[in-house]
Amino acid sequence: NLLFAPLACIACATLALAQQDPDTNAFDGRWTVNAQSGGGRRVDASLALQNFAGTWQDAGAGILMKDKACKGKRFPITVQASVASMLEFTVWGSARSPACPDISITVKPVSDKVLEGTTANGETLRLSRR
Repeated sequence: NLLFAPLACIACATLALAQQDPDTNAFDGRWTVNAQSGGGRRVDASLALQNFAGTWQDAGAGILMKDKACKGKRFPITVQASVASMLEFTVWGSARSPACPDISITVKPVSDKVLEGTTANGETLRLSRR
């Protein structure tokens, strides 16, 4: 089928690029998460990573976990990709309560101690190593 051939080529090229960048645990550690909100930044959560897993703990005034059942709670995370150029992970809010969203996050390093990126919903995030 002529329609599927180009899509298959794109998928193979993407897979080949991903395989060139080996997995890393360089992002393991504790991070403070800030989100862009209006004119400034404020602490929204803390993130602890170890061995491609970890926890996310929402701050009381967080903008990502808005429901009262979610504020201040600790949520499990899983890492989908951890390579030198990018960290991608999911915060499993639904593991705590159906009222808490699952949040997919992709960040890229801007320095050894700072990662920046977005959630799947377009929220801008900055992670600072503690």
